[in-house]
Amino acid sequence: MDDYDILCSEKNIILKRDKNNFYYLSLEINENNSNENTIYDVITNDSFFELLFELNKDILEKYNISDLPNNYKKIFYSLNLVDNEDFGDQNINLLFNITTKIIDDNKCSITSNNDLTNFSLDNNSENVFLNSFSLDYEKDDLSKLSIKFKLDEYDDFKSYFISMYIKKTIYRIKKYFE
Repeated sequence: MDDYDILCSEKNIILKRDKNNFYYLSLEINENNSNENTIYDVITNDSFFELLFELNKDILEKYNISDLPNNYKKIFYSLNLVDNEDFGDQNINLLFNITTKIIDDNKCSITSNNDLTNFSLDNNSENVFLNSFSLDYEKDDLSKLSIKFKLDEYDDFKSYFISMYIKKTIYRIKKYFE
């Protein structure tokens, strides 16, 4: 990734955006061996997004996951932005489809298929589609997460704001496993 802007590098999580408006999060996690599950476990047993919701209930008001054909899952999150000075009293719904791929005992990924035809929209909220989403996990001495996503056509400020919310939710995943 040669041409990008670093938007935030706090808390050892780097958030970048490239010239095509793809966002990238990268982080390393020193997993605590006393945890019942590893990051690999929650990704491969399809509970990563549920854990993300449980750790972020102050930000994520609603969550739903449902099965689709060809081993895909439909993901819905509602960001709670009530009394936010930049957005007013509204929610933003994040919508995307994913599938999980196990590569080996130390590698796995989650990717989207960009097919958003299976979503019923909430007209009282702003609906934001993740047109592209991928999460790559690799375990070496440290656990490494790389996340890439692109929001549907959206202005820069709102895209930045939403990307920072996504970074915050991922930070809580990091803290949970350390």
